[in-house]
Amino acid sequence: MSFFALALIALALFAGPASAESKWIRLNSEHFEMNTSAGEGTARDTLRYFEQIRAFFIETFGDMNKKPLPISIVAFNSEKEYQPYRFNAVADAYYQAGAERDYIVLVHPNSEQYPVVVHEYVHLLTQHAGLHFPLWLNEGIADFYSTLKPTGNKILVGAPPEGRIQQMLQEKWLPVAGLLSVDHNSPFYNEKNKAGILYSEGWALTHMLLTTDPYRHDFNKFVNVLVAKNGEAAFREVYGKSLAQVDRELQGYAHNQTLKGFILPTKLIKDVGTLNAQPLTPFDSKLRLVELLEHPGNEAAAKKAVEELIAMEPKRPEAYALLGYMEWRGNHRDAAVQNFQKAFEAGSRSARMLWDYGRMVQDDPAHSMAAFRRILEDDATRLDVRIEFAYALVRNHQAKDAVEVLQSVTNVTRADAPRFFLVRMIADYDSNDLARAKVSAESLLKYATDDSQKSNAQNMLNMLDHQASSAAVHAAAARLDSEEDVRPTLRRGLEETSVSERIAPPAPKPTMAGTFVELLCDSDKPTLILVVEGVRKRFLIDQPNNVVMQGGSGAAMEMTCGKQKGANIRVEYVAAPAGSGVDGLVRGLDWSDK
Repeated sequence: MSFFALALIALALFAGPASAESKWIRLNSEHFEMNTSAGEGTARDTLRYFEQIRAFFIETFGDMNKKPLPISIVAFNSEKEYQPYRFNAVADAYYQAGAERDYIVLVHPNSEQYPVVVHEYVHLLTQHAGLHFPLWLNEGIADFYSTLKPTGNKILVGAPPEGRIQQMLQEKWLPVAGLLSVDHNSPFYNEKNKAGILYSEGWALTHMLLTTDPYRHDFNKFVNVLVAKNGEAAFREVYGKSLAQVDRELQGYAHNQTLKGFILPTKLIKDVGTLNAQPLTPFDSKLRLVELLEHPGNEAAAKKAVEELIAMEPKRPEAYALLGYMEWRGNHRDAAVQNFQKAFEAGSRSARMLWDYGRMVQDDPAHSMAAFRRILEDDATRLDVRIEFAYALVRNHQAKDAVEVLQSVTNVTRADAPRFFLVRMIADYDSNDLARAKVSAESLLKYATDDSQKSNAQNMLNMLDHQASSAAVHAAAARLDSEEDVRPTLRRGLEETSVSERIAPPAPKPTMAGTFVELLCDSDKPTLILVVEGVRKRFLIDQPNNVVMQGGSGAAMEMTCGKQKGANIRVEYVAAPAGSGVDGLVRGLDWSDK
């Protein structure tokens, strides 16, 4: 059954009457948190099923989770409660990725909703595994596993969802070429009277690819080409078939009334441990709901809701952090910093908020150090935090402390190496350990990924060589001073190198200004689309964690995938490899208010 593994690898606000009157509870299992206004009994059953499904996928495919964030299930008791948080007109449930936790949102949690539970959980799995499928395949795979059902000591998967074939045969057929082009902005994803064909036809095409010859044998290769190029190229290159041929085969396959599922030799676990329940305070129940409101176009309503939370519990840190991010996204840097500071003072342990806050206040080393220190108290393994903590110490004239912070690091990834050795080099030099500074500079030169890093390393090595030569001349001059034939000119130009010269400014990178119209997120390396004098330019964000993003007033920015509002930005970039199909590799983004 290896091809199954390849499939996974390969606004009204909460303040409304219904929500205000609802009693919310929280249940915790080993791997999930569930917040619900439904009854405790059905909530326990649903949470137990989530644990069983998780165990099934791990047993069958292994743990593919590359993003181990907490998973929060929000289950509404009624359609009326759910309506303000509905993702679109079609979604009766949805998965929403977050920076600190992921959400699966449901309505009416009960056994009839279990296919929906599996469907959304598969979306979470593919996201956490770093798989970026086109929309039809993403929904098709989720539907393929949604009907899994225990049969004795085995599991049946791939059975047609109830009414799916009939629905597809009754509705107007969407040609395969049209199906492959559906994206998150398409009516076939967002409009209720059209979305059905996406799910039914996406399921049928996925089912055919996974279960029939010759498709299933080359499914892994197909997915690789599909992600790198497009559907038409993948079908032609892997299977030698045009979209018209695939269309005819799919129609014949969909008319086959004997489509069945397949048996996997595993079973659902029975014991999932104790599922503890506790009542939620109004603040805690509304906090989770506010986080579901954070969608583009809903900023004013979400901000009002957060402000109500602050008024309700002014000593809790969570709402200040949420408001800080809203201000940040609105390019109000000072307001964002103020709210992050309030969250910090209220005792926030949010690693995400502390990390962002610490970097935003780098010009205030004391506050920056305090933020990074708190993260390390909870997770001493965070190398990125340790590096920035050491950098803040250096800026605060505590170079020896910075060296001590970095000395405990015994293993550095290639991605972290340039920043690590740069900070270590400066700390070594400032603590007067010149021999160690030379070693760090040589390491920086070895692992540098751009010209500015190489320049910093080479300048340090040149300076250290110069100082070594100067020291030798000083010694010779001292010997001459003890003799009658003193030669003052020998000591000219032997003054110490100033601190400001220890690292020369990096060479400037080329920039290009234009209108930011779209961010493509079809892979783990997004592509930024910039319109410059009417011409679309493509810039690959190949190192997302190393891109400096600032607004016109110095405010750091966040971006979301998809179409953009057309902000004026300036892209700092380096040359892209030949044949990459992009105009450059992003190293910095500067928003302009002008």
